[in-house]
Amino acid sequence: MIEEFNGDFLQWIRGFYYVARTGSITRAARKMNRSQSSVSYQIQCLERQLNVSLFDRINNRLKITPQGVRLLDWTIVAFELLDELEEGISASCDELNGKVGISGSMPIIGQDMFSRLLSRFMRENPRVHVTLRACRPLEAIDDIENGISDFGLVAVGQKPERFNVTPLCSTPFVLVAPKKHRFHLSPAPLPEELRELPFVMYMGNDRKEVYSPWLTAEHLKGLTGRTAMTVNQYQLVLQYIARGSVCAIMDELTLKTFPEYDRHVAAYPLSHLLENLQYFLLARRHRRLGAAATVLSREILSLFQGNEDRGNHTSMLSGNS
Repeated sequence: MIEEFNGDFLQWIRGFYYVARTGSITRAARKMNRSQSSVSYQIQCLERQLNVSLFDRINNRLKITPQGVRLLDWTIVAFELLDELEEGISASCDELNGKVGISGSMPIIGQDMFSRLLSRFMRENPRVHVTLRACRPLEAIDDIENGISDFGLVAVGQKPERFNVTPLCSTPFVLVAPKKHRFHLSPAPLPEELRELPFVMYMGNDRKEVYSPWLTAEHLKGLTGRTAMTVNQYQLVLQYIARGSVCAIMDELTLKTFPEYDRHVAAYPLSHLLENLQYFLLARRHRRLGAAATVLSREILSLFQGNEDRGNHTSMLSGNS
C-alpha cells in the first residue's frame, strides 16, 4: 500500500540536498535559481513533515545534524533511482542511454588505453552522455558521496568504509632524477645513496609536505636526503628535476602522465624498498549503478585488470647515470 504524501516533498528534499552540499541557504538558492526565502521554506516544511531538525543554526551558520546526514544519504539514493527510472522507461530494450559520471586521477583517465576504451564505448552507445572529471582523490570521493559521479578511478591510502572498493591496477614507486646527473646511484638505489640526494617535496591542498601524496616521512624514514624545495604540482616537480637540481619519488603511473619529460629524466626502481601503489575503482556502497554505468565500469575493470595480468605496461625505467 502506497500512502499519500505531500506532492511538494521531492522539491523539499531537493532543496535540502543543495543546502546540505553547500552549507548555505544563499548558495543553495543560487544553484537552484530560487529565492532564499523559498529554499528556507522548503527546509522548514521538510523538518515539520519528518519531525526532526536537519540543521543546527550556530552563529548564522548551518551544521547538518546526524538525522540530516541520514536523510542526505537517502535523498541521493532516491534521486538516483528516479534517474534510473527515467532512463529505463525511455530506453529501448537493445540500447543503453542516460548519463555516466566518472571522477578520476589523471594517471588513470589520461592513459591512451582508457581514452580509446571510452571513445569506443561512446561510439557504440550514442545515447549515453559521459561526464569525465579529472581531480584529486579526495575530490573524487566527495563527488561519489554526493551523487555527482557514479564511480571514481583513484589511488587511496586507506580504503573508505562507505565505498565498494575494487582493485584496478598497481604501479611501483620510482626515484626520478635528472637524465644527466653527478649523483652516485646504483641501478636499484640503496638507502645510503638516497640519503645523499636533494629532494623536492610535494605539498597537497592541506599544505602538508610529503614526498608524494602517498608517501609521508614515516614511510620514507631513512630513505631520503635533504629537502631542497617544495612545490604543489607534479609538472613543476618534473620541470626542476629536468633542470638538474633535485630528485623526487613518485609512482610510475603518474610519471607516465608526462611523456614530454622522457628525454630529460631517468627513473630508478624502488620496489625493493617500497610497496607498490594501488589504484582502485570506487563506488558508493548500497547504490545500484544504472545500466550504462554498470557496463562501462565492467569494461574499465576488464581493461586494467587484464592489462595488469598480462604485465603489459610500458616501463619507463631507464636508470642510466
